[in-house]
Amino acid sequence: MKRLALIALLGLLGAAPALAEVQFSAGPTIGGTNVGGNMEPREVLYGGQGTVHFNHGWSLELAILHFRDEPVEERFGISVTTEQDLTPMMLSVRYTHSLGEWLDGYVLTGIAYFPDEQSSFEIENADIGGYLTQTGPLVADRDEAFGYQIGAGLVKGLTDRLFVRLEYRLAIMDSDAHLSGLVANTPEGQVAVDAFEKDFWDNDELGYISIGLDWYF
Repeated sequence: MKRLALIALLGLLGAAPALAEVQFSAGPTIGGTNVGGNMEPREVLYGGQGTVHFNHGWSLELAILHFRDEPVEERFGISVTTEQDLTPMMLSVRYTHSLGEWLDGYVLTGIAYFPDEQSSFEIENADIGGYLTQTGPLVADRDEAFGYQIGAGLVKGLTDRLFVRLEYRLAIMDSDAHLSGLVANTPEGQVAVDAFEKDFWDNDELGYISIGLDWYF
């Protein structure tokens, strides 16, 4: 059902030329992310977006982004660190209002889709006080997730076709992560395993500040 919803919305984007007299723009994006409330310089986001402009006010936008998160979780003296590649897709309805000559402000809202992600990694000293035993490479699997997103930004015209954009966006999703390869051999250890699984990559909030270019054609 989730995939069908995404396909339907992408179909709307593809059918836009039949709905009105429209103009298209596209361009790259780069920015810094704030995952789960923690801004870290290494979490650099990049990607691009395409926009269908129905008129000066209303537009429909599809953004495909990519960044690498390096979550650290610690339970019962055990620290687990790994890398996770995320490629969210954002489909938004955007409303733009003129703030002056060559300067516009806009707000947007829409859906956010996060594909499932999987990563293997090793940890050290997993057998502490008989709580946990590492039996091999650990695998963290984050299920695909849907959510919603809101944002606001400024657009400055450089020419009649080239525009620079500054934006903040916040996505809220219902994510779920699972760990395998980390085995509990005591009731206390099971508590730790449950805690790792609940928190590891279960960041339900993604915010980012970005700057980008839009080329109208």
